[in-house]
Amino acid sequence: MLHYKIRVSGLVQGVSFRAFTQNIANQYHIVGSVKNLDDGRVEIIASGDENNMQAFIHECNKGPVFASVKQVDITELTGNSDFSEFVVLYN
Repeated sequence: MLHYKIRVSGLVQGVSFRAFTQNIANQYHIVGSVKNLDDGRVEIIASGDENNMQAFIHECNKGPVFASVKQVDITELTGNSDFSEFVVLYN
């Protein structure tokens, strides 16, 4: 099981990026969360098997139709996931 913190920058807020992320996470059996950051980025905490995680990250690099993803930074996390599903967090 892989665990990542993914930070996505570009035009990623106000374009349904969080809902898009939740939909693809469910499609690829990824658990975790997604939230907007104060600096305009979106932060994703994601856990899943290697093949599904690769597909999920690929989709995050594209984003929804009205988004413009400029950069995706991925940090591997240690330990186990605290999530049993994928949720949208609202600040």
